[in-house]
Amino acid sequence: MIALNIKKQTKEDKAEQAALKAQYRELLKTAWNDEKMVDFCSKQAERVVELDGGYLTDIDRPRIETSFCFGYSDSAYNTDDYDRANAAAARAAHDEQYFICENMRNIAWNMKKLKDSRLKYYRYVKYNGSPSDSKLAGITCLRTWEDPRPGYVELSDSDRAKIWEGYAAVARNFLKRLNTYLKR
Repeated sequence: MIALNIKKQTKEDKAEQAALKAQYRELLKTAWNDEKMVDFCSKQAERVVELDGGYLTDIDRPRIETSFCFGYSDSAYNTDDYDRANAAAARAAHDEQYFICENMRNIAWNMKKLKDSRLKYYRYVKYNGSPSDSKLAGITCLRTWEDPRPGYVELSDSDRAKIWEGYAAVARNFLKRLNTYLKR
């Protein structure tokens, strides 16, 4: 599990996010001619992060997973694997901590990767067909021995820190959503 040592969202942060989301929405209009796609993409963005050079990237809104899969192999001689899968399913149905950890797994994994020095992060023009000078940035990571594609620009350490902080804010908000879901 990740430790969320960040402050509660302030009014200034909310105002900054509102301004960034409005700017992000305007940039989406240059990438999409369809208002429905602009609406969809802007609603998917949980948080918008401003990178050096005025580039904007988004962190998608996480979804609450309520179904978990526990595989097993079927054997004519014993039911150990089947019993193990049923025990894991019973635990998932009743253990709130398991539910929270499974739902937070992707966010924690992305945050861990951002701190890994063996990975390099790059920004690129997010949507095909967008102008090459578009400020909409997609983010990808590659291992140090992999060559980036043409047009990829390596992120600075400050950009990586900004994205990590963005994920931390998304994690904090998602944890609140998960706890609210569990209270129902």
